[in-house]
Amino acid sequence: MEDWQKKYIVKRLNFCIWTTGKVAWIRPELWKAQDVIKDIEGRTGYGGYDFAAVNDLTAACYVFPDEDGDGIDILPLIFLPEERVESVAARTNAPFHEWVRQGFIITTPGQTMNYNFVKERDREIRERYQIDSSGIDPWQSIQFRADLEADGITIEKVPQTNQRLHAVVEEAERLLSLKGFRHGGHPVLEWCASNVVLNIDGRGMKRLSKDASPEKIDPIAAVINALSVAMENKEESSDLVFSFGGNR
Repeated sequence: MEDWQKKYIVKRLNFCIWTTGKVAWIRPELWKAQDVIKDIEGRTGYGGYDFAAVNDLTAACYVFPDEDGDGIDILPLIFLPEERVESVAARTNAPFHEWVRQGFIITTPGQTMNYNFVKERDREIRERYQIDSSGIDPWQSIQFRADLEADGITIEKVPQTNQRLHAVVEEAERLLSLKGFRHGGHPVLEWCASNVVLNIDGRGMKRLSKDASPEKIDPIAAVINALSVAMENKEESSDLVFSFGGNR
């Protein structure tokens, strides 16, 4: 059997990928099979943001790559306006009240998202951990991005296109196959992961599709944005090392 045939079979078994078009992504048993989360103190992390409507889920997620590149640890912050918990729980039939009580969802005051509240929690994460640059959809929350940049935080634009995200989705699949997509059993991430549907274009390039996904996937999109920035940083570091090596 050729290598490409083996890879195709693995993807069909693990990621529900069958053909071009819109397909579901991660099988539940693969998600649950990931290794336990590791200590992130002292490690370099990368942020990713995803903002939905002002009255729905917003996510700030941080990934901490292993030095060997074969795993990441995920630290998610997921927000929802306090006065929207009841309606979102009723609409989705998901245990949002329980997730709020357990601290897996952080509520913000009022009916709409308070981005200053999100920014403050992001600042707390940056004060505690070593967060490098962060990624965000350039069409989302322009003011939030401008505020972070004004604070000296490097923000990378991550267009949500098949061409831009294909390599990132492929990397996430590789890490999942290695049990290196370490999410700590976060139930909201698990629920969102179960909702993810991919868009695959005629070239075979993939991205997450919010339009096709049956329910919310914003925290997973934030993880993908963070992973995208981590991958770019690794490539730049490798180029720098190669450049210095060539000058010796």
